[in-house]
Amino acid sequence: MILTEEQKKNIKTMCVVTYANDLKERQKKGQFFTPPELIIKMIEKFDDLDRDFIDPCGGNGNLLVGLIAVGVSPESIYFNELDENEYKTGVKRLTELGVPEDHCTNFDALSDEFEEYYKNASMSVIINPPYLRNIHLKILKKMIDIFIKEENKNEENKKV
Repeated sequence: MILTEEQKKNIKTMCVVTYANDLKERQKKGQFFTPPELIIKMIEKFDDLDRDFIDPCGGNGNLLVGLIAVGVSPESIYFNELDENEYKTGVKRLTELGVPEDHCTNFDALSDEFEEYYKNASMSVIINPPYLRNIHLKILKKMIDIFIKEENKNEENKKV
């Protein structure tokens, strides 16, 4: 989909990159949050936005704030972040925009607890995972395992 200039402006206004952790801590954890220009490109990859979204490594919530900025209902937003400081920042930002607090979780995205909590969910994953020691590859594989249902996996394999 193509975003309007007004939607892009909304993203640039609302998606200010702020960090709860200092630079040294962020580098240690691979935390580099998504800038507005990348949020715009990521959102434009979707055909439509009429669905539920989760960011399993949500950081400060910037990607999800971007979705709200272009008109996605806060009720359709789900946020997860492992880091306690960034989790608190993300929850505050998102709940102020109308995301229900029970749509916010503080799990390790690679944990059984995360998988158990979201295993029956049907939503699209939008993610800019931490880039640290190839953990992003593990997280992406886990999200495929959880959120791409078996029948969809079989259909995708037939196309290849």
